Amino acid sequence: MKLILALSVAASLAVGVIAGMAIRTTTGAEDIKEIIDARRSVRAFSDRAIDERTVDNILWVAWGNNSTGTRTIPTAGNRQNLGVFAATADGVFRYNGAELTRVLDEDIRPLFSDNPGIRYAPLTLIYTGSDRQFSPMHAGSAYQNVALYVTSRRTEGLGDVVRIRVNLDAIANILPLAEDEFVIVTQTVGYRPE
Repeated sequence: MKLILALSVAASLAVGVIAGMAIRTTTGAEDIKEIIDARRSVRAFSDRAIDERTVDNILWVAWGNNSTGTRTIPTAGNRQNLGVFAATADGVFRYNGAELTRVLDEDIRPLFSDNPGIRYAPLTLIYTGSDRQFSPMHAGSAYQNVALYVTSRRTEGLGDVVRIRVNLDAIANILPLAEDEFVIVTQTVGYRPE
């Protein structure tokens, strides 16, 4: 069972073209155990922009449509009731598994922290759901995929931190959420300060 799990996670991190998007993760020298062992939260980021391809890869590992027609994470009962928003300096975008749709023009990143090392990081993912029992588990799978991807890019300076100690209600009041949708957690991604 452990081997099957390790192989399935390793396969999802493999270098290749999946669903039309090239995913570059490791040099092939690292195995999944080394990436998991190296995973650390980062609590200070530079304002250096993340290139578009890397943002695409981050979003895809979080909640993308994979080559089998399902998502990159498991969902209980195949509910697929997770939402992923990307907050950047250019606004807020909703990710549907294949593309981004702008939902807000304003920069809401200051809502995420009083700490300037987090406040102006280039990307914060906002995970939402509609099921209080299962959506938080789905968010956990998504942010763990992102953390593993980011860790595989750590030699380039990428890092992340998952944060629940933010004003989730203020974020929910700004986002265009469905009536039954709520904010679960946020994940800030960026480059470590130089």
